Amino acid sequence: MSRANRVETRSRPSLRSAVASLLAFTVLWAACAPLFGPTASTLSGHPGFAWHSVKTAHFRLYFERESFAERHIDALKERAEQSRTRVLALLGVTDYSAQVTVFVVGSRARMKALIGKEVNGQAIPSRNVILVVVSDSIDAFSAHELCHVVAKSLWGDADDWINEGLAVYADDRWQGRALHAVANYFLGRRELVPLSVLLQRFDDRPEVVSYPEAGSFVKFLYESYGIGAIKQVWIGGAAAIPRVTGKSIDAIEREWHDRIAPRRQSNNR
Repeated sequence: MSRANRVETRSRPSLRSAVASLLAFTVLWAACAPLFGPTASTLSGHPGFAWHSVKTAHFRLYFERESFAERHIDALKERAEQSRTRVLALLGVTDYSAQVTVFVVGSRARMKALIGKEVNGQAIPSRNVILVVVSDSIDAFSAHELCHVVAKSLWGDADDWINEGLAVYADDRWQGRALHAVANYFLGRRELVPLSVLLQRFDDRPEVVSYPEAGSFVKFLYESYGIGAIKQVWIGGAAAIPRVTGKSIDAIEREWHDRIAPRRQSNNR
């Protein structure tokens, strides 16, 4: 504090320079806000939300009074801990010490009111925060968002295809159906995105196809080559796949397609 006072005494900034500094700070803050996201404290104090909360061994859950979440809070607490067990086992780690804060809202409209986006789920890994919609028609309370938080916190950032693919695989289902079955359905209809395209332009593909496809491919890599391979590809991106598997992208794609395709039934009775 005293040092700051000494600087101000030597050279008091002009109004123009003060405004310029404020503008620079505002631009910097605006650029960083999407990167880091709001904190649990900011979200819990958001205007228009009167939160109630409960704790489990590893989570704090926020929910609104007289909501679907409140009526099912005991089940949500249990599912949170089950998701944590699933994610840690999937990532090959025994513990994740940070408490994760979960905000449960009752609709996509309430989600938009809270974070400005109308989505079913949102992870903020840098804050150890998850936001999900849970209602009688939407249930986004799963291992998906938690996988984003833990994987990014432990391994750093990754390409979108493996970030989303691993999170989808954390639930091992897509809209209630087995991942490989969904991928095989799109394969049979010739709607599966070529792997080389999926790995490079994941965000350009329709989510209804790209998400379960990425989940199925990551599941295949995981089951065929192990968690060590997944971590290497997470860090190294698609370019690491040939090195990790010893096969080209085209060859690994054929191997994956063979895995997801159902075996032909024998005509022998």
